[in-house]
Amino acid sequence: MKKIGIIINANAKKNRKMSKDPGDIYNIIGGDLVDIRLTHSLSELDEVLADFRQTGIDYLAIAGGDGSLHHGLTHALNEYGAENLPPVIILKGGTMDNVSRSLHLPGKGPEILKRMVASLNMNKSIKIEQRSTMEIGGSYCFLFGAGFVTNFLDEVYSGTEKGLIRNIQVIGKSVKQILTDPENGSLFKGFSGQIYGNSQLLDLPVVTAILAGTVEHIGMGFSPLNRALEKDDLFHGIISGISSRTFLKNLWKMKNGIRLDLENHYDLVLSELRIESNEPFIYTMDGDLFTAERDLVIKAGPQIKLVSI
Repeated sequence: MKKIGIIINANAKKNRKMSKDPGDIYNIIGGDLVDIRLTHSLSELDEVLADFRQTGIDYLAIAGGDGSLHHGLTHALNEYGAENLPPVIILKGGTMDNVSRSLHLPGKGPEILKRMVASLNMNKSIKIEQRSTMEIGGSYCFLFGAGFVTNFLDEVYSGTEKGLIRNIQVIGKSVKQILTDPENGSLFKGFSGQIYGNSQLLDLPVVTAILAGTVEHIGMGFSPLNRALEKDDLFHGIISGISSRTFLKNLWKMKNGIRLDLENHYDLVLSELRIESNEPFIYTMDGDLFTAERDLVIKAGPQIKLVSI
């Protein structure tokens, strides 16, 4: 009998807001097919994964948003290694859920698990998709950003609530800054330094935005990373030094993944992106924010198996 090990991030927004205990919900759906663990910290996550590896599971399910998936996969890859990592089921529980959106996973976490359990009970074949990751300092993710990307997220997170309404508010603030104070708007503050794509220096006086990923979608209907699946074991990188007004003029094209042919703007498929900044800067991995003191290397990471059901 196939076994699904489920890790529930107790801190994920949608898990916290479920009308019933998420563990009870998943246990009712899965019965003997599931082994459910609720985690509150990364140390608990390591203990659970070590236990899963020892007892044996056929699928690893992670219930939480993109940040939960990022941490879960990082610790799972460190525990299992890429070759031995079981196929991963994403039980959506975040605000954006960009990775599951790229897999076209309909429904919420319980609905996804219901379909998985039904397929196993009927001995149906399970569709598996291979997806590349990106590796940054021993951590693994599907989306990376800096400059405007992290300025936008930082502004979103400064509100009392995350979600569509807050995102729209920050978009409105961004447009207002472009129209009224394009030179000094904090959301479009970039950083200076040297950027290398596949070891080649990119000619950029200032970096206003970096977006890279192995999935196409970044939320709110935006799919700028249309080359994310162009080549296995590589990632799509957009590295830009365009002005805020040029950004606004080309927003529709970027939203729909149309490549921009502009000065101070690079659209590349990469195995490595190296940032040598003149000052500390904030970056994001799958929506979580971190600070780099000066230098950062983003490399193509291992491919993993994701369940598409």
